[in-house]
Amino acid sequence: MSEEAVGPMTDRVVTIASANITRQQTGAGESALGDLVADGQRASMNADIAFITTGSLRADIAEGNVTWGDLYAVQPFSATVLSMTLTGDQVRVALEQQWGTLLPPHNLGVSGLSYTFDDRKPAGGKVTEIRVGGVPLDPNAEYTAAMVDFLATGGDGYTVFTKGTNVVNGPFDVDALVAYMKSLPEPVDVKPEGRNTMVA
Repeated sequence: MSEEAVGPMTDRVVTIASANITRQQTGAGESALGDLVADGQRASMNADIAFITTGSLRADIAEGNVTWGDLYAVQPFSATVLSMTLTGDQVRVALEQQWGTLLPPHNLGVSGLSYTFDDRKPAGGKVTEIRVGGVPLDPNAEYTAAMVDFLATGGDGYTVFTKGTNVVNGPFDVDALVAYMKSLPEPVDVKPEGRNTMVA
């Protein structure tokens, strides 16, 4: 498509941000932008939880008018958001894989769950608590998890996602983010919520 053809779409204002929404991570590895993107993917699939790889976040969202082009720049991949069924134990394994022997290049962003980890513990046993919707994770329960196809196929070393079942394809990543941003009250205000907590 020519620049003239995509210009009106790129420049279309989707919403207004009250402050910059950035990839800047807390000491525990959480960012406002990661929370926002994961929330959008979870909402698009009506899933219990969502995972993103923080390496997929390629641009921050600046304060003020937020255009379609701004949101496309965040994840310029045209990846497909999907949902799958994971057991609680597989959710735990996914979080533990952040410290795997073959260290993933990027940590995970999450939605619908919160977890606490102790960096002093050995790999495979760092996560000390996981809650889904405020309730302790049940290792034997099944949860629907949203993510993009890259993660679902084991991208960035998160191989446990290849064991998910009942895969359902959804929208493109940018469409999920645009729809979610439109659904939020203006001006949009996003800050890290403490979804990841490191034991002091």
